[in-house]
Amino acid sequence: MATDHDATPSPKPECTEESPSVPTPRTAPHPFDKPSADVVIRSCDLVEFRVRSHILMEASPVLETMLAQPPPPHQQPAPAWARKQTSSSPVLELQEDGQTLEMLLRICYPIVSPESYASPGEVESALRAAMKYEMALPIKVLGDYVKSTIAPDSPLQAWAIACRLGLEYLATHAAQESLYHSDIDFAGLGNMEGITAGQYYRLMEYRQKNGDVAENYLLLKPTLSSEEQEATNASSSDSPPSPPSFPDMPGANLICRSSDGIEFRVRKDLLWDASWELRQTIQAAERAHNAACKAGSSSSDEDEDKDMPAMPRVEIGEKAAVLAQLFSFYRLGRDYQFPSQDIHTLANVMVAARKYNAHRLYELAQLRLSPLASSSPLRTYIVTVTRGLDDCARAAARKAIDLPLETIYLEELEQCPALAYHRLLSYRMACQSIAKDYLQAIYCSPSRLVTPATPGNIASPAPPPCASTSAAPPMPSVSRAPRVSVPFGDLQSGRFRSSSPWLPTYVASICEDASTCPGTAMRKQRKVFVDATTAGNAWCSQCQLLASDLLKLRSGLLSIPTKASENLFLRSQPKHCIPYINPIK
Repeated sequence: MATDHDATPSPKPECTEESPSVPTPRTAPHPFDKPSADVVIRSCDLVEFRVRSHILMEASPVLETMLAQPPPPHQQPAPAWARKQTSSSPVLELQEDGQTLEMLLRICYPIVSPESYASPGEVESALRAAMKYEMALPIKVLGDYVKSTIAPDSPLQAWAIACRLGLEYLATHAAQESLYHSDIDFAGLGNMEGITAGQYYRLMEYRQKNGDVAENYLLLKPTLSSEEQEATNASSSDSPPSPPSFPDMPGANLICRSSDGIEFRVRKDLLWDASWELRQTIQAAERAHNAACKAGSSSSDEDEDKDMPAMPRVEIGEKAAVLAQLFSFYRLGRDYQFPSQDIHTLANVMVAARKYNAHRLYELAQLRLSPLASSSPLRTYIVTVTRGLDDCARAAARKAIDLPLETIYLEELEQCPALAYHRLLSYRMACQSIAKDYLQAIYCSPSRLVTPATPGNIASPAPPPCASTSAAPPMPSVSRAPRVSVPFGDLQSGRFRSSSPWLPTYVASICEDASTCPGTAMRKQRKVFVDATTAGNAWCSQCQLLASDLLKLRSGLLSIPTKASENLFLRSQPKHCIPYINPIK
């Protein structure tokens, strides 16, 4: 039988210097291992570089300032590896890893520098650190390396480095080098971290114009005219917008403060019952308020009692416009009518409603958002995908496939991750390809469809559309040919059976439309046409063949969404990026 003593876990042995689990600093390779050096630079992965302080001071004014300051006093006991003194020289701990620091120091030291580096990622890390410590020589050397070595072979990699580091001259050079590459694959950039959709758009625009842009054209941020710049400066200096209208609730016993500093007086019981997250926040605020009141009651200072808040105050990390809608919904319940709001407020309200379990409010905001997805699908997609509203983003993406997305610029692109924008463009291209290829596969390629035979057994093209402004041709006469029963089946066969000269041209035009606006291909046929083609007894043999072919065409058009869905699959996405969208339904 186990005793209390047996059940008590024994204390873990304290880590000592000899313990194998304790990391030990290691010395950097030559020439950063000389004992005569007067400063030790320690990287975040515990690589110690013994360097000359005067070289550091000349190379970096930031490091010069750091070396001139006295070391800060340690508030906590140093770890075991720090208690083991490896040198009597002062130690300067930096946040960069050993590989990055070695690259910078080899450039600064009077030694032969390496002619090449392992990867663009390592160059980017070293260049970022050089900019952080204001090291002019490494910035010049590494920047020239990106331009001369990385950009010619991998212009997108060089452009991505420039985007993440904010180097316009490197971005321009990389964009110029990209013009020598007919195709560039954005997927090779991975998750495109640190790149915005606006920068992505401007690189595509630069390539579409073959570099023929204005002299002041910028790739990393929007190019503003003098009037736009003045308007931007004026808007930034304007007073903040007025708070939303929200009357104090009767019997209010709680103050809620928004993230932009607006206070709402509400009833605690409404918020308490509505959301578990709000209940926990209120409980914490009440404890703090009670403690402050207790401390105030024991104090003899009358000013403190006078300044004591009468109600608990809760800090909620939502903007006032969002809290006004949330509290109005809690107060009115089923009688709440969602006011007309802009798309950003709607999306923010949906995020807050999902966070605080206000499902009905979420549905109301989604209903308001639905018409915007039809009128402005690209903006709706960008706003919703950046807030993690995947369902709304998918719906907007399906409506955006018929837009010339590469030519539409919106301010919201500057706040959207490039990966989400890239996925939308890829989705549109996939829908275009699937719609066109599937139609051509069904009908054995419109360019080879059966057409009326001519002398010599040579197929003649369909006649061009009549452009004459003269009187309309006479109506066709009713055929007197005997009516026979011709089945409408055999939708699996690809080649049409009728000899109508315009049908191949008509199908070819649908395929062309599908290659640019895949969504329109599914809207070519109408129910009234389907009803007419199924009236088999009213058609002669040739007309029935034509009707059968048209019905086959419609069946293929309606099959495009299913075929597209079979060929596009969901992909895992980083946070706040839409999963790869299933095509149109």
